[in-house]
Amino acid sequence: MATSPTSCWPRRGHPGRKRPRPRSDGGALDGLARTLLLSGREPGASPVPVRARNSVTKDQITLLYDYNYWANSRVLKAATNVSREQFAAPARLSQGSLRGALAHTLGTEIVWRLRFQEGISVSTLPSESDFPTLDALQARWAEEERTMRGYLASLGDEALTAKLTYKNTKGMPFENVLWHLLVHVVNHGTQFRGEAAVALTEYGQSPGDLDLLAFLRARA
Repeated sequence: MATSPTSCWPRRGHPGRKRPRPRSDGGALDGLARTLLLSGREPGASPVPVRARNSVTKDQITLLYDYNYWANSRVLKAATNVSREQFAAPARLSQGSLRGALAHTLGTEIVWRLRFQEGISVSTLPSESDFPTLDALQARWAEEERTMRGYLASLGDEALTAKLTYKNTKGMPFENVLWHLLVHVVNHGTQFRGEAAVALTEYGQSPGDLDLLAFLRARA
């Protein structure tokens, strides 16, 4: 009996068909954890335990926030060289201006820290008008950095793997592992610092290299 042209293809459940491997809850973030954990390890070192590969340590999170604040400081320093008009001038950025990009970055850090530390889920981010000048924005950012560093110092490694329940600004409930959210804040800042850097570069005030490797080499 003749077979159809498609009968040679593996069907569902056929042993010849390769099924995609399920991804862990962390997804791409697990890859970050492995990168952080394996960096600096000597060839031939003992394998990292499976449980450790799915988490990070307090020291590693602190390192990411050290980088975050280093990059913030470079952008803010460059911003001191632009005029007040340039600081607030309309620009082709997602937040509308250099001030908008920086205010959004700071506002996001504030909102997430309130969720982490105080269990408060606010319905709005601080607005651009809350920071009418660069001086006002810098002063509030310095305060936020001190508060966030204090919170990070209070954490233990075990706390990083706990799940945090919170609501977004639309009131929708979510639950995520704490260290995933902490990494998210740094990653989010990278995007909007990049937008601010574009505006600064157009004003002739580039903040320079903001890469993680630049930070690591600067502090070596």
